[in-house]
Amino acid sequence: SIQSGTEEFVAFGGISCLQKALRSSDVISLKLCLKILAKCSSEASCIDEIRRSGLVARLVKLLSLEDEEVQETVGGILGRCSAFGEVPQEVELSIGPHRLRLRQMSFVEVDVAYKIWDAGIILSRWLVQHPDIIAGKTVLELGAGVGLVGLIAAHYASKVVATDYLPQILDTIRLNIQLNDRRFEDGSSLASRINVQLLDWQAVYEGHVKPPDCDVIVASDVVYEPRHSVWLLELLSKALKGSTVLIACCYSDRIGIPHFEAGIRGAGYLGDIFSVTDQRLLEGLAASDLASTHPFRLFILSKSPERLPFKRVSDSDVSATLTQTCIAGTHSATIAP
Repeated sequence: SIQSGTEEFVAFGGISCLQKALRSSDVISLKLCLKILAKCSSEASCIDEIRRSGLVARLVKLLSLEDEEVQETVGGILGRCSAFGEVPQEVELSIGPHRLRLRQMSFVEVDVAYKIWDAGIILSRWLVQHPDIIAGKTVLELGAGVGLVGLIAAHYASKVVATDYLPQILDTIRLNIQLNDRRFEDGSSLASRINVQLLDWQAVYEGHVKPPDCDVIVASDVVYEPRHSVWLLELLSKALKGSTVLIACCYSDRIGIPHFEAGIRGAGYLGDIFSVTDQRLLEGLAASDLASTHPFRLFILSKSPERLPFKRVSDSDVSATLTQTCIAGTHSATIAP
């Protein structure tokens, strides 16, 4: 196993195994997992997974162990995490017909919100493929990060409320709005359609803040830990009312995803959870190589069946673009073209 590369390590849940070893008192298993992680941490894709899974803080604590082998291995991993901590300050990318310039941030400054993640690209591409669901609507983006999904949504929606929990993240979103501002045929501008707001999910959970009213909620890769899913489920219980629709794309390996999916299934929402296998959505992404073993989940949920972009199909039908996993108690459906 130690001789396997990064893709195999991620694909077979090596990070999850390490997390279990960290919680146990089995030093032998811990050292073995650390050796595997040390080998993989020479590649940026593995470093991204270490950060996104919340391992950095736990690895730092291991430095206090009186074990030279553990200290040396962990020190090397953390050193490589630091080396991979910076991303290009500004990038250009195309989402369908839209060409964007986006400023990114520092991981040290804003944690996982610092860069464009694959889930955001996938969700943005999906919105371009299905613009009718947000056309003329008010869209709330949760965990906006650099603002990619909200910027794409603003090309079709009448209003976008881009939210995150740190002021410096909001400053970057505002800068990216300026970098991509343009006029539309109706005379409005991209900047006039996007409102940037601070939204702390924990404050919503504790009842101190109410989420903004909206027609559609979009979110990408926002459930990293179980506590995130607890906060998000409470937020959705308040925001998904009437005909509001949630469209979210999340990486299925996040620790909080099983809790989030269980909460969704028990909340009585209508809709479906899909595994993303459409290569048009995955093209050019590292995720495309892992689609068969670590799919991204696409959540499309509402309390109103009229707002779901589905057409009924028989159980024998298979979506050409998305592999379907139905929520218990909901209809069998696929995405309408």
